[in-house]
Amino acid sequence: MLDKLPNEIGVKIFENLDKKTLCWCREVSQLMCARANLAISKIEELEVNGLTYIFRGNRGTLNELFQFLSLFKNVKYLSLRNLPFDITKLRLEKIAEILKHVEKLEIDEQQSKYLEEESLFALDKFRNLTDLKIVGYTPVRTKNDNQDIIPRKTLRRLKSLEISCLRKTITLFVNDLKRKNIVMENLESVKFDFRTSNPEQPTKICEFVKAHPQLQSVEIVGMLFCSSSQLQNVYNIIRELENLKRVSMAKCSLIDRLDNTVQQEFEAEMKRRGVDLVSGVKSMRYGSSYI
Repeated sequence: MLDKLPNEIGVKIFENLDKKTLCWCREVSQLMCARANLAISKIEELEVNGLTYIFRGNRGTLNELFQFLSLFKNVKYLSLRNLPFDITKLRLEKIAEILKHVEKLEIDEQQSKYLEEESLFALDKFRNLTDLKIVGYTPVRTKNDNQDIIPRKTLRRLKSLEISCLRKTITLFVNDLKRKNIVMENLESVKFDFRTSNPEQPTKICEFVKAHPQLQSVEIVGMLFCSSSQLQNVYNIIRELENLKRVSMAKCSLIDRLDNTVQQEFEAEMKRRGVDLVSGVKSMRYGSSYI
């Protein structure tokens, strides 16, 4: 019935179909295949975790999955979660070869079967990548100490970076940048989500923010501050960001009692500068409230 509709109406209908249905329509007739291909060519967002059941049902092979991905050559946002295969360096390179226009990439190890320790070395194959989100990854220290955790070419292209991992990952990443004198000159937004934290993390964050004065958005989640002075140091570094538009410090904790004067001065300055201040720090002292 769909293949008998006027072309204009048929095209509109196909644009509203889900990806699974579009793939099925390609097998019905030449006309429906053409309309499905046209609709697929306009898709710019692809979450692979929502497509795996297509292949698990018929025991599809890895090559069949790559063939499926090749239909979505204009995708700009790619989410790799819960893949039906292990994420290795070679496979990630193959995905980059197929999807050449990806600008935003999300890799979530927590729901994936397995993320090879050196798989992120393949990120430099995503030539247009400007937005990277990594969840649950733990880097390996190879025999080649000069090997980057994330390729420096990739880092220098990024405008947005989000790392949601154990403290070891973020510590190694920041130390790697400092030791190799790598500056992410295009970075505008950063988010560090600490699954676990320790007393040295505020210092590491200060080092990172100070090295990237062009930042417009800083988000810190789950950081532990041992003293009010540590918190004030982070505030002072954030104050130095001239292009700042947004600050978020969700689920952060302070062992010491909050200094209301320090907090009020920071809030007042952010308000005066028109900075969006989201969430806050919670003191672990009894009776203290959120900042």
